[in-house]
Amino acid sequence: HLSPQTVDVILSGPMPVLDALPISDIHVEVDLTGLTPGTYQLTPKVLIIQQNVTVESILPGTVEVIISRTITPTP
Repeated sequence: HLSPQTVDVILSGPMPVLDALPISDIHVEVDLTGLTPGTYQLTPKVLIIQQNVTVESILPGTVEVIISRTITPTP
C-alpha cells in the first residue's frame, strides 16, 4: 500500500521543452528492493526521459509504504 498514491513534481527547464513534455516521459518510483513486511517512509525518485529538464521538488517529499504478506487461502 502506498500513501499518498500521487505526488506533485515541480520541474524547471526551457518553456518550449516543458510545454511539449508528455506526462508519459515522467516516471516516479519508490525503491522497495530488499525491504521486508513493515511500514516505511521512503523518498520517491523522479526519472525524466527528456533532457534539459530539472526536478526542483517532489511534494510530499516522502511517501508511506506498507508492505504486507499476502495470505493465500487454502481449500
